[in-house]
Amino acid sequence: MSPRLLLLIDGLGALLTATLLMTLPDLGIPTATLRFLALAATVMSAYSLTCCLTWRTGPPYLRAIATANTAYCLTTLSLLVWHRATLTWLGLVYFLLEFLIVSQMVRLEYRAGSKGP
Repeated sequence: MSPRLLLLIDGLGALLTATLLMTLPDLGIPTATLRFLALAATVMSAYSLTCCLTWRTGPPYLRAIATANTAYCLTTLSLLVWHRATLTWLGLVYFLLEFLIVSQMVRLEYRAGSKGP
């Protein structure tokens, strides 16, 4: 997969994540926490889409977003453990699916980012 396509998919996926976090019904996590995650997803979306549109698709850019996505996944998993008592089934399913998808993007981004300088 081309680096530019990876960044486009990442950017659009992060935008979808931000939207879903703000619109899905009760996930069992406080609204302020969901807003924080949505803000992080929005920032990562802006970064990925900017890189895609300006042809900044080299290894440093891919490694940067892969690192940010890794941090997002670890943060999300930590929040799942922290809020396990109040997490709803919808919240559990949503965040586990999100983790699976984002972790696969991370794998692809690191692989593409390891090529070149």
